[in-house]
Amino acid sequence: MSDYTQVTDFSAKDGLSSGDPEKLILGSDVDGEFGAIATAIATKYDSADLASQAQAEAETDNTVLLTPLRLAQWADANGGMVGDIQALADPNADTLLGWDDSAGAAIGFTFSGSGIAFGDGTVGLEAGLEAIAGLAKTDGNVIVGNGSTWVAEQPGTTVQAWDANLDQIAALAVTDGNFIVGNGSAWVAESGATARTSLGLGSIATQAASSVSITGGTITGTTFTGSFGGSIDAGDNSITQIAALFIDERASAPTNVSSELGLWVEDATDGNIHLECDSGTTRVLPGMQIIQKGADETVNNSTTLQDDDHFTGIVMLSSKRYRVVLRAEVSQSSATPDFKANLAIPSGSFLSVKMSMLNVTNSNNVYGAGNTSSSDAVSCDATTNHITVEWIVDVNVGASDAKIQWAQNTANASNTTLTADSTLEVYELIDNV
Repeated sequence: MSDYTQVTDFSAKDGLSSGDPEKLILGSDVDGEFGAIATAIATKYDSADLASQAQAEAETDNTVLLTPLRLAQWADANGGMVGDIQALADPNADTLLGWDDSAGAAIGFTFSGSGIAFGDGTVGLEAGLEAIAGLAKTDGNVIVGNGSTWVAEQPGTTVQAWDANLDQIAALAVTDGNFIVGNGSAWVAESGATARTSLGLGSIATQAASSVSITGGTITGTTFTGSFGGSIDAGDNSITQIAALFIDERASAPTNVSSELGLWVEDATDGNIHLECDSGTTRVLPGMQIIQKGADETVNNSTTLQDDDHFTGIVMLSSKRYRVVLRAEVSQSSATPDFKANLAIPSGSFLSVKMSMLNVTNSNNVYGAGNTSSSDAVSCDATTNHITVEWIVDVNVGASDAKIQWAQNTANASNTTLTADSTLEVYELIDNV
């Protein structure tokens, strides 16, 4: 693009004398001047060269002109960010340029105290950053989260400091079954037999609960149950080491019992507990049952013998003799009803000695005669009566159960109560050996 430059100085011709050939204006002079003007016009921008809004927003064409209107339109494009910036007033303060997406406009943030001003309000720092900003800057402090905020801790004082031992532990293999063990100078990982040695465990640690082999040491305060096989040799000083050994032998008597040691054995064949020795000597530990009544039991206006709620299921084995003692605490509000008791024994058994009854409270005694009845009555006072009843029973049939029955001897509306303080004792009688 070039500017117009005048080719011929026409005013200079006015000063020339008449007849001077240079005073004449020739057509060539005019053509040259118009040619220069035409060239200048052709290389200048005109209204057709103004940029459209699309050209202004595209920002790629360098052969068109941008008018103030097109410039304003360009600034308002893309949300008007450039126009917003141009329209911002001088805040006369340090300002951070930003974008308010809700308003779709550029804004200026100004630093204000501990936060950032935003329009008419203030955007404060995130709570965690505010907590960090407020922490003491003590030399050596570290920033630690406590679950709700950030706090400053001092390694070695309030948090674990670095330690070479921790590095050792962190470097150990996490193999399944490894134990962390100190070897005197460092932490090491051990497993299997090595770990058992460090823990002081012997071979018994690897034995199954159902198959344990004990080859040494001593056993104290232990009751053995289940079948017993093999032999026991307590050694020469067994009596000082072992006071007694109890074995629940349900199937058969033990064998290979050392001469120094006797075994108390419950035999399933007869239900008795025997003291077995290798010499063949056998001593029977008589059976004994003691039952305490679980709660008070009351009868009124009835002479019908009823089963006691607690003194039932008394085990009696075949071909055995038993002594049964009822120690009854009988409470009455009237002296009329009195008290009677019965021992219901297995069918086919009989009383070899008739029952005796003694009321310690009023010294009333009743002694039975013959073997045809297992029940009788004793008079009672209107108070708590302490009554002892005894039977001797021979069982001539298979093993079965016996039970206590009782009632009022004279029907009366007042209560007769057998209290929870009552007991029943059953002893197996054996020949002296």
